[in-house]
Order: sequence, then C-alpha cells, then structure tokens
Amino acid sequence: MRKQLEQDCKLFMKGVMDECTHMCNFSQPLDPELIKIVLAKDDQYIPHDDYKKLDEIWPGAEVRFIPGGHIMGYLGNREYFR
Repeated sequence: MRKQLEQDCKLFMKGVMDECTHMCNFSQPLDPELIKIVLAKDDQYIPHDDYKKLDEIWPGAEVRFIPGGHIMGYLGNREYFR
C-alpha cells in the first residue's frame, strides 16, 4: 500500500511539473544564446533522464552543471547565479 501511494504521488507530481514548469510549454526566447541554464548534478526534484534536453528545447542556450542537489547546489554555488 505504501509503495503504491509513493508511486501515485510521484506520478502526480510529474504531471504537475510537466504541465506547469516544463520549458517546452514556454515560448523560445528571442536570443537563446543569452540563456544560461544551471542544473544540479544530484537533483532529485528535476530529473535528468526521460526528458528532452534543455539545450535541445532552446538551441544555443548554455547548460552548466553544479555539484549537489536542488537546494545545496544553489547554496554552495551561488557564484554561478551571479
């Protein structure tokens, strides 16, 4: 029962995230080369598999990877966001 609930929750959140935050749902920027996308290598919140790569969605955008997860990646690497 617990495993099924966990799986249902993950599927629900995937649906919400796909609908509300997936970059394919937004217009391409006028100049994608100005876009710098920062991804955390160990992020559990934003998966790296089974999705179209961000630099494929917005060709010309730069993708940078930082160590850590969603929160610690930001807190420990703020210089990437400045």
